[in-house]
Amino acid sequence: MEEQLVLELDGFKIFDLGTWRPVDGQTAKRNNSAGQAYEFRVTKGRKVELVLGEVLWDNRDWEVKVLETGQSPEGYQRLGHGLRLGVDRLSRGRAVCEVRVALLKDGAWSNMYKTTLEEMRELLGSPLPSFLKRFGAIDVGRKADLLGETGNKRNELCVIFEDNNSYVPAVTFFVTRILPISKLWRV
Repeated sequence: MEEQLVLELDGFKIFDLGTWRPVDGQTAKRNNSAGQAYEFRVTKGRKVELVLGEVLWDNRDWEVKVLETGQSPEGYQRLGHGLRLGVDRLSRGRAVCEVRVALLKDGAWSNMYKTTLEEMRELLGSPLPSFLKRFGAIDVGRKADLLGETGNKRNELCVIFEDNNSYVPAVTFFVTRILPISKLWRV
């Protein structure tokens, strides 16, 4: 498959490379495993070039992470060491991932924080639900509303999608990790 443009936003381009690569390591859930990563390339001019992987681990963990940071600026290097997006399987061929944003903590180090639909609208310039639905999301909202969550994460946002859709987790990773970092680093 020839690489295909998935998204253009704020000078960034995301390409579906249509390729898989073997990976070994620790999953977002801290399990050691081998797996396969479906690859996406994210660019912004000549300054940023990242390779994302939607990783399907042999132990059934599932996540999106940066596989390569290349010569990207310092703020993006953090993505090569963490800030993964975990994906959980639901019933009936559906999956879910949390919508939390990367914000700088100190220096070039960033952590994940709870966000709101209003904050995401400001970041994206459009409503998050309609934005992610362009890529096949089924629903976006609070965990309490979509999953019946009653615990301390009930007000956190999540996105539900068909489990055979690679675009929703990759685009969610982009808008919650790469885009916020770019706004802070202005790259």
